[in-house]
Amino acid sequence: MSKTRVFDLAKELGVDAGELARFLKEKMGLESIHHLSGLDDRTVKQFRQIWPEVILNQSQASLFDPLPITESKISSDNSLIAKLQQVFKYLLELKNLAIPPKRDLKEYGDKTWWQANLPLSPFGCFLREDGRLENKDAWLEVHKQQIPPYPEPPSILAEWIAMDGRDPSKHPSYHSSVSGLSNEEQEELDAIPERIDDLEKDKQYLESQTTPDSVAISQVKGVLDEKYRRWEELEAKKEIKFEDSLDRVAAWETWRLKKWEPWAAEALPKTRIQKFYGELFAAYQRFQKEGEDIELVWGHGLLLWVVKNFYVRRPVLTTRMELNFEAERGIFSVTPTEGVTRLETDMLTLIDLPNVSLLAERNVSMILRHPGSIISVSLLGFPPCS
Repeated sequence: MSKTRVFDLAKELGVDAGELARFLKEKMGLESIHHLSGLDDRTVKQFRQIWPEVILNQSQASLFDPLPITESKISSDNSLIAKLQQVFKYLLELKNLAIPPKRDLKEYGDKTWWQANLPLSPFGCFLREDGRLENKDAWLEVHKQQIPPYPEPPSILAEWIAMDGRDPSKHPSYHSSVSGLSNEEQEELDAIPERIDDLEKDKQYLESQTTPDSVAISQVKGVLDEKYRRWEELEAKKEIKFEDSLDRVAAWETWRLKKWEPWAAEALPKTRIQKFYGELFAAYQRFQKEGEDIELVWGHGLLLWVVKNFYVRRPVLTTRMELNFEAERGIFSVTPTEGVTRLETDMLTLIDLPNVSLLAERNVSMILRHPGSIISVSLLGFPPCS
């Protein structure tokens, strides 16, 4: 059943196509209406026969309104419920064959935020229990941040800074020593050992002659002495220690304690909040483009289980959320879209476990009796925060 056939079926049943598509995704646990494309005609026919009697009953009824049938009516029509459960089970099995269930959060390949890692702060990132939210219906609220400007170190420290501390999570540091040599002096120092070696060889040669030339020997010694003196001078200048200047040490301590640390204490939480704000903005833009193909959910309780050679790492319960954006004020809020928390069971499908099928059957019964209550859903895009 493609999208076109969904529209055709909605027209035939006299219901809104959007509501029908929403039902297929929410109530039937299908990740996308595209996943109905493999249904055979016999199943579609069964679906058409059962649907109007059980769910619609009135051609204009909303799929998400309370059912227009009584408890006794449902109980007396066990065969009809059994038929719907059979079709429902068939749809789920067909989906699971075509698209293996995602048992680990990592398999979604999307963004996961863990509650323990949220940048909660009085500066503008609150959970509902903080009592600071402007939107009282929100579970999470994040405000856009203004990061204070970085305090530049004094010029006396310019050549000594090893890590400048522009990242408020990383403390600044200085070089314990620096070279006081210019590029030309460094080149001169590098060449001196080889030049001295050549002069020593010349002196030895002159001294080894039968009649040594005392003048030439004296000249070579004079050049050698100058090279050794210059070598010592450049070596002494080569390394200047940070602690050699008391003014430099005092300037560092003053800047670090009175400028950088107060700045970092404010900038660090604000930077983390703003990073989270940016991630929410990217998610918001994605929702604007992809619409019905993705969702944001909040996970409650994490199931970690290795069973039958399967690794399961998924929330036990999820609540569908909505990401709201007040652009003028720069505030994101995350609110539940409905007062429902759903039981997650799809990660246990195709695993031979006792009573797992009873959970699915219970969810079908809940759909029939109480639309919008606890049901099993498949995560569409964004894995839960936990």
